[in-house]
Amino acid sequence: MNVTGQGNIASLYSDSPVQVAYPNYVYAYPGGEVFIESLAAIGVPIVRDLNNGTNVGAKQEMLTIDSQSQRSSSYDNYYMQAKGRSNLKVLPFSPVQRLVLEESSEGVVVTGVVYMDYASGQTLNATAKEVILSAGSFQTPQLLMLSIRNWAHEDP
Repeated sequence: MNVTGQGNIASLYSDSPVQVAYPNYVYAYPGGEVFIESLAAIGVPIVRDLNNGTNVGAKQEMLTIDSQSQRSSSYDNYYMQAKGRSNLKVLPFSPVQRLVLEESSEGVVVTGVVYMDYASGQTLNATAKEVILSAGSFQTPQLLMLSIRNWAHEDP
């Protein structure tokens, strides 16, 4: 395990497709640690782990890079490996407008998506046995919230 000067794990999730790590330069020079220590000296709390729900304070941020500081992306590590699969269809310029939700014995599940096909100008509905939602850190929760809100207000 690679550990930095502040005792932080330098490369987490190294066995997952998209790796997360501290860049080598953060702790390679004294300035990185001194900057965090100077913030602590004026009362800014030091955060030990930004991923545990307590993230108010100062901390060097981890990046989506591997232990060699090479970019680790979902495009390279998921899409490029799956692009030849017959059950994968990528629709560029087709933003999702809402999720199709249904109640099941397991609770509320996503059974499809409603999206806008910019090429034709049509709003379409796609259903699937499995839906993988990957709309980014802002649009993923936004889609979930709007879809659940709309589903809760639909007539039964």
